[in-house]
Amino acid sequence: MKYLLLLFVLVAPGPALAFDPFAVTGIDRKPDAVVPFDLAFTDETGRRVTLRQLSNGKPMLLIPVVHKCPNICGITLAGVLEAITVQIYRPSRDFALVAFGIDAKETPADAAASLADIKKRFPQFAAGIHAVTGDEKSIKAV
Repeated sequence: MKYLLLLFVLVAPGPALAFDPFAVTGIDRKPDAVVPFDLAFTDETGRRVTLRQLSNGKPMLLIPVVHKCPNICGITLAGVLEAITVQIYRPSRDFALVAFGIDAKETPADAAASLADIKKRFPQFAAGIHAVTGDEKSIKAV
């Protein structure tokens, strides 16, 4: 009898999730959208820069992150760098790589801290990775 009760507990419907992230997220398709390259942001050193300056005329890989993210952002950035290690194109030489902060409350110090671990794990790309923070209006424009 006690086994039947345990089975019932395991298959009984549980409480509904309070937050369903899939219900509030999605992909907004914006054909022909253009990233505004001339808005000012602050890089990980505290310097005011534009995405155009960081690209230096090269293609740009812009990775949206939360610099103080306790979850997947660092893993995402590391995953991108892992993928870069197995191909011939290199940050700085062939393209610009920017960890683009999407939380307007973050600071250049937050951006620098998020890059510190990545640069330790991938020292061969350290000079080719940048991180930026910005105000809410500029972040949303991008």
